[in-house]
Amino acid sequence: MAVGDFITQFAIKPGTHTQSIYIPEDNRPEHFYIHVSGQPIERRSDFGVKGVQGILGERPAKYVPFKVAIYDEPLTNQLKRKARNAGADPGNVKPVYNWVYRPEMQFSLFDLEQQRIKLQKNDGTSQVIDLTGDPSKSASGESIIAQLTGNTLDYAELLYDLTGPAFEELARFSDDRQLVFSIGGEEALATLSPGGTVRFENGVHLNSLDDIDLLSIRLYQANDAANVLWQYNLSGVYAYYKIPHVVRWLKKTESSPVDNKEFRILGGMRVRFEYAPEPDEKEILKYEWRFKNAGSSKNTGRFKQGFEFSSPELIVANVDSDTVYWEPNDWRADHDIKGTLKITYIDNKGAQKTRTRTFKVSSRVLAPKAPGSELQGTDVAMLEELLWQLGLSPQKGSPGSEGARIKSDRGKNRRGINLGQTKVCGNRDADKRSVFYSGWANCANGEVSLEVMVRRYQARRNATSANKGGNKVTGALLNQASASVDDATLGNLKKDWSAYSKAYNELSGSGVILAEDTQMKQWIKDAVEIWDKGKGIRVPVNTYTEATHAGILRLAGVTADKTNTRNIFLRNWITHESTYHWGNNIKNNQPSPYRMTEGGADEHGSLSFSQLLYGHRYGLTPCAAHAEAGLNLYHPGDNVKTFVVHTASDNGVSTGQTRCKGMMYAGFIEDSLRKQFSVDTAAIDASAGDVNDLRGYYHRAGSVTVTGSREDNYEALAKAVIGYNGGETYAKRYSWAKLLKYRAYDASSDRNSGGTCHSCRYSIEVRGTIFGNNLRTYIWEGGKGVDVNNNGTIDIIPADPSTTPPTPAIDESTVPWCFAYGEKEWVGGKVFSKVRSAAIGTSKKLPIGRVNCVTGGVLP
Repeated sequence: MAVGDFITQFAIKPGTHTQSIYIPEDNRPEHFYIHVSGQPIERRSDFGVKGVQGILGERPAKYVPFKVAIYDEPLTNQLKRKARNAGADPGNVKPVYNWVYRPEMQFSLFDLEQQRIKLQKNDGTSQVIDLTGDPSKSASGESIIAQLTGNTLDYAELLYDLTGPAFEELARFSDDRQLVFSIGGEEALATLSPGGTVRFENGVHLNSLDDIDLLSIRLYQANDAANVLWQYNLSGVYAYYKIPHVVRWLKKTESSPVDNKEFRILGGMRVRFEYAPEPDEKEILKYEWRFKNAGSSKNTGRFKQGFEFSSPELIVANVDSDTVYWEPNDWRADHDIKGTLKITYIDNKGAQKTRTRTFKVSSRVLAPKAPGSELQGTDVAMLEELLWQLGLSPQKGSPGSEGARIKSDRGKNRRGINLGQTKVCGNRDADKRSVFYSGWANCANGEVSLEVMVRRYQARRNATSANKGGNKVTGALLNQASASVDDATLGNLKKDWSAYSKAYNELSGSGVILAEDTQMKQWIKDAVEIWDKGKGIRVPVNTYTEATHAGILRLAGVTADKTNTRNIFLRNWITHESTYHWGNNIKNNQPSPYRMTEGGADEHGSLSFSQLLYGHRYGLTPCAAHAEAGLNLYHPGDNVKTFVVHTASDNGVSTGQTRCKGMMYAGFIEDSLRKQFSVDTAAIDASAGDVNDLRGYYHRAGSVTVTGSREDNYEALAKAVIGYNGGETYAKRYSWAKLLKYRAYDASSDRNSGGTCHSCRYSIEVRGTIFGNNLRTYIWEGGKGVDVNNNGTIDIIPADPSTTPPTPAIDESTVPWCFAYGEKEWVGGKVFSKVRSAAIGTSKKLPIGRVNCVTGGVLP
């Protein structure tokens, strides 16, 4: 039924059928309504319902509700976000419609004519462009796309004639219809009138657009945005890049002459070029893409099949498409490449013609400049996004996962106070990621700059074996680091981007990878095998075997089973380093899909589960074992393997390499961690001495095991774990018992400092899972004088020659008494000296905590 016009009826046959509805040929604006009536076809629908008021009074007297499609915009947008996070093209997500019962289905025809756009610049000038003509150029010769996304636009106005039906529509069951014009995602309500105008005030928003899909101008109904009623697309050559899962628009840089557009890229990043045809290009017969270095007649670069790192290379003859993927031959800062696209097409009059589009692809050295004259462009945006995804932070004083991104909300502090948007060094607004913000020495903690990110990247790359015990980043190294991204830096970035891309390509679809990932079980299994089978020359076989592990469990009084395997032990150890590989931050600062997790406690660049220092694998002087193994730190499975490689390294080294710690190797192959108690006399601090008062240990209530002349494998494992966490000096110099005796416990510690042994706490927590409550309790001699016969006095018990064998006399004043202090007491916050003092007692306080030195039983 069309309002004010006529009614047409059609029969509904049983089953599922398609019913075509033909709109009147004049196509004039009308409202149309479809109803289903439960009556024979020969009976006309009755709209003259008596006594019925309101909406139902305008509908048939008899109708049957049926299902109609209602657009689900929130769910559609959610699926698009999910696709984008997974590295898929959100444009391929189909709109989601819910089928719900309604009394009718309604649609309308409108007439849209005279589409024009007025661009008002911030210098006071303006121009009106006819969108029904050549869409590529304005009267000034400057492209519309350049003006919409330049920095000169104040606002844009869309001028149009929009005509609706002559009759008012029937009262609606849902909200009133609203037609909306949209530019770049910014919406404005359209009115039905000739000479209509809508203004898009947010010039800053239009200037900052980085997604070409948003640059179309659209008309749609507010509650059905997927059903685009009219769309205007811009023509010409467009370019995109992808880091790693988000495809972004590569904006052109205007150059001279006007028709030669320049695309600036970072180094040798791959670019997708697309061509959108002109209105007069009715059918395109052939595309011919060419890329040549300036002054050369030879083609340069490589055509690829897609953005995927491993996608095959294509020969030029096969690249006859409106879309091509291309990259330069190498990563350099001086690319000057001429691109051309020659098309052969049939015009609107049927004639065959050719047209050539020219553009330029370039790269440059990126470096900080004075505020107000900073470099900016898509090459800067590519650099910022690449470094961010690799895990680097732009925030001074907050490395890695602790840092907030440029142009982001810093969230709240521990007191719940909003920190607001990030500020550039010097307390300036950080409102663009395409600007090379400068600042290092003048940067206050909490402020951000791209220079901070570049310096951090350079410093970790340049760290050597001489830095803080090996490949660590010092303050001096950061101060000396170059903030310039030149050929050398681009060469390094290429290596990182290649390794990272390989990992992404294999795991795309997993934007967040945690320790709970379903593949973690296999990654752990593969890594544990390295303890058995070794890897290359620097990681020998049988570093930490199943037999060795089972022996340590026996020492702790634990029966080996599936809850305490080496796999469980390694998993627990790794998750104490980091529970994230990529896609989230420990501090939850702008979690980004696929963004590497970098430790935030220091500047060393420790990555993923293993928290292995970046320099150990990719630095100027990498660890010998890691250089030989060649594992990819950006892949979670390889990263877990690097953990084991690091622990099992034989500490060998070649020229230009660093020695790895190899603490499991030191503990169970080299056997250099088990300290001899008689020589454990080195002072930890002024009050620390020997462990001559150590008598034994137990893991369960029962007999005390007398300590031997040196530590056992239980203690070797404890110290191997300590060594991985930054306590190598502690592990090699002191016994485990001595560390517990003289170092302090702090539940909130994050490093070894001020007498606190963070690595000791770390070791107990890591091993606690496999030992359960069977931690080691040490037995220490506290003094002499034990009431052996419980008669209330300390005296001499006479000999008894009647026993077999005869019992000798006992001088109770010479019998030692002991007290218990070990891992459980230490993590419980107890201090050795205080436990000892309590066991000694005073004239006013009875002794507390004395135990039998042999049985461990409590003494009265």
